[in-house]
Amino acid sequence: MALHDQLHNAAERDGDRVALVCDGRHFTYAELAAGACYIGARLPQNFVYSAYRVVVFLPNSADAVVSIYGVWRAGGCLVMADGDSTADNLAFRVAHSSAKVLIAPHG
Repeated sequence: MALHDQLHNAAERDGDRVALVCDGRHFTYAELAAGACYIGARLPQNFVYSAYRVVVFLPNSADAVVSIYGVWRAGGCLVMADGDSTADNLAFRVAHSSAKVLIAPHG
């Protein structure tokens, strides 16, 4: 069973239980699964298929966790780039992975 499926099952079984604590905020399994579904449902519009790579360029955060599960849910191939990476490091990861999609913070 894939990890994103396990998250979905945990959300159905224990949706109100705390799954993640980040920066003092508690996230339930249901909240994480809903966020992953939201991201996953939007990625196919950007032509994400299992052969396509998606770079997640976010700091260690709940948003990063949700994005990771969302990429997996959409069938994409995850390429992580820590939110603290330099512009050169990010450019390298995007270029060498042939990523078609980049998930990054606004701004």
